[in-house]
Amino acid sequence: MNEFNASYWMLENTPSILAKSMFYYVQSTGHFFCNDGYNTERSSYDSILLLYTINGKGILNYRGQEYSIDRNQGFIINCNEHQHYKTAREGNWEMAWLHFNGSESRLYVEYILKNSGPVFTLSANSVIPDRIRKIQDAVKDRNTRVDISNSHMIVEMLTELMLMACTQNAGGEHLPHIVSDAVKRIENNYREGINLDLLSRELGISKYHLSRVFKKHTGFSPYEYLIKFRISQSKMLIKTTDLQICEISNTIGFDSTSHYIKIFRQHEGITPLQFRKLWIKS
Repeated sequence: MNEFNASYWMLENTPSILAKSMFYYVQSTGHFFCNDGYNTERSSYDSILLLYTINGKGILNYRGQEYSIDRNQGFIINCNEHQHYKTAREGNWEMAWLHFNGSESRLYVEYILKNSGPVFTLSANSVIPDRIRKIQDAVKDRNTRVDISNSHMIVEMLTELMLMACTQNAGGEHLPHIVSDAVKRIENNYREGINLDLLSRELGISKYHLSRVFKKHTGFSPYEYLIKFRISQSKMLIKTTDLQICEISNTIGFDSTSHYIKIFRQHEGITPLQFRKLWIKS
């Protein structure tokens, strides 16, 4: 990068050994304001880059194709491969970005690239700008829980991009707003007593239509999606905290511990306590 052609701030992050072995982890993040002299070209960098345009326009060359990255668009790429991105000719480019790695990052990204390519368009309800800002704040004000919360937010962004990729692969269209809104409401309120009736009222749609369109585009009913999300959150708590099983059950929104244990066993084949013992042993 040519510093005469850009003003910027960036943050480097050194994840813990635990984070690198278990989580999705942040490597660096920043916010750039660039004129037409800015460009970056590289390869063999062990990282995933997620970037979106706030204002102006950028150009990405990746896997033999050139892409325009306009306002409210972004891209995700594997930086081990050759990449070249720059400000569009005679213009400016303001963007926020995140380098991350770990866990199943490459499998997520390869699926997204295969099904929808590197470039995406942010919906009005996209979590990506908010999560990148929160990750940046967390890296600035580092505390003992930052690696766990950052991993969770990275998964949220990857999930959004995977849902877009699934829909584009199936029908060539973005996920309907009603479905993406329902997904976000479920994920943001999974600890509470959310149900199909409440969800449909909040979205202003009949519960029968919501069930059909949600199942069509996600493969799950809203209730199935809620349960799967709760179980996923509980597995993270089992692995990363000393909370008792009854406390985890209450934290993720189950009315009773026995019901939580029953549902967990249905999904994982073992009880939460057995899952914890296996995790500690491994």
